[in-house]
Amino acid sequence: MMKIKKYDNPETRIRSLGDYLNSIFDDDLLERPFALYPLFRGKKWEPKVEVEENEKEYIVKAELAGVKEKNLDVSLNDHTFTIKAERKEETKEKKKDKEEYTEKVYGSFTRSFTLPSDVDEEKITAKYKNGLLEVIIPKDEKKTQVKKIKVEA
Repeated sequence: MMKIKKYDNPETRIRSLGDYLNSIFDDDLLERPFALYPLFRGKKWEPKVEVEENEKEYIVKAELAGVKEKNLDVSLNDHTFTIKAERKEETKEKKKDKEEYTEKVYGSFTRSFTLPSDVDEEKITAKYKNGLLEVIIPKDEKKTQVKKIKVEA
């Protein structure tokens, strides 16, 4: 079986370190929520993407809560499969007193995978419902068969 190869983005590793350090200081941050903001400013939104494989196809699932269908782009170029998404959310909470809490979440996301040579690019389908993107990438049976080559002496 061939494997879909994930694009390795070094920026992701740096963000993971920042998330870890943030978790160490979580209790203290309740007292001073913006204390480490300058240090970790620019943290990107990175949704979960799962890739499954069976005998007939590859299945790519991405959790894209808050993304409208018009802000979602799925493409294939030279065996590179790419998902791009952008979301804009705003949450407001009012308490009985005068306190008001507003959270704005803006972010864009791009994830690319290099597809193996055994896929049937013409039959790829994608569905998006309730914040879940599911892309079916069928395998081409002709490309998965091993061709024997006769060796002459």
